[in-house]
Amino acid sequence: MCGRTACTLEARDICNACSFRDGHGRRTRPQWRGGGGQGQGGGTGGGTGGGSSRGGDGSSTTGSKNSKDSGSDKGIHDGSSGGKQYVASYNIGPQTYTPILVSKAAVDGEKSCIDERVITPMKWGLVPSWHKSGSAGKFGYSTMNCRDDSLTQKAIFKRPFERGRRCVVLADGFYEWKKTKDGKKQPYFIYFPQETKMWETTEEKSEKNYDCDGNWIGQKLLTMAGIFDVVRPEKEGDEPLYTYSVITVQASPEISWLHDRMPAILDGEDAVRDWLDAGSIDKNQALSLIKSTGKIEWHPVSMVVNNVRNKEPECVVPVDLKKPKPESKMMAAWLSKGTKSDPQKSESPLKQSPQKPVKNALKSWIKTEQRTSPRKQKLKQDAEGSPSSKKIKTT
Repeated sequence: MCGRTACTLEARDICNACSFRDGHGRRTRPQWRGGGGQGQGGGTGGGTGGGSSRGGDGSSTTGSKNSKDSGSDKGIHDGSSGGKQYVASYNIGPQTYTPILVSKAAVDGEKSCIDERVITPMKWGLVPSWHKSGSAGKFGYSTMNCRDDSLTQKAIFKRPFERGRRCVVLADGFYEWKKTKDGKKQPYFIYFPQETKMWETTEEKSEKNYDCDGNWIGQKLLTMAGIFDVVRPEKEGDEPLYTYSVITVQASPEISWLHDRMPAILDGEDAVRDWLDAGSIDKNQALSLIKSTGKIEWHPVSMVVNNVRNKEPECVVPVDLKKPKPESKMMAAWLSKGTKSDPQKSESPLKQSPQKPVKNALKSWIKTEQRTSPRKQKLKQDAEGSPSSKKIKTT
């Protein structure tokens, strides 16, 4: 399954990381639509990664060349994300807006070239199109994932799939948990093989994201197959709600030890292109693209990621399970607050009130019995062989 991800690039870098060759062999990139793209835990991204051309062969790219911030474009239908923004983070859970790659034809409802792609923030957790926009809160966690067999069986997933609403969920990677012998859940981070370490600082990553010609050479984003749907507003002037679900399949042998399910990962430009091309690749052909892959890597990470509110780079840093677990920075800060002495609360021993004796009914009853029962005292003295017991015997 897939219940937590990380996506730490800002909007312009995501667009450059998703560059591809169009039908004419030219290097192009999708256009960013919607708000956000600024980093919460990830960053400011490569400074040279603005709206300028990033084509590997020096050709022009899709989207505005003059805009330095590619996140300034309008959203789908003047607001695909409903006014919500994508915020880069090392710990993303359902009900959050994340970057989604889609074909322009799928979202605009018009015929267009397959090479026209857009990236826009959508809310994680599919809400069906027939649902009323005002009561969409009950969906989300139950629809964050869609099993591959549900695409043709459950109406909530079947309808958008048949309408060609296929998308690619973009992320640095996703988290999965393994239950340990002591009952705890050890998290692992799973991603495409990388040359660039995702847990480096923002400054270190920025220097390695682009080559001297401005071409993207940074991390390879994980491309997961998904489906999306849209709830049209009931009131005029309100924004439509775009939501999505991550498609899951049986885990590959390489990772089945960790979990029996995993996201359907689209490996390579051809797989991504075919999945998005609903006009040429029908639903039956698309189903053949839904499969697991063993071309992934993983490593254990700190349990700090178990709390979705923790969004620091520490979430993806590898840990050695054989060594004693290092103390979390947040936990250390919390403990340090507890160890500070408060002079107002400290009192001298003289001022401390004496401890009250513990009232124990049973002990009190036993003591009373021992004092008031001469027979029990005599038996005790006989057992101890005391002189008093001998006197009692001679009388």
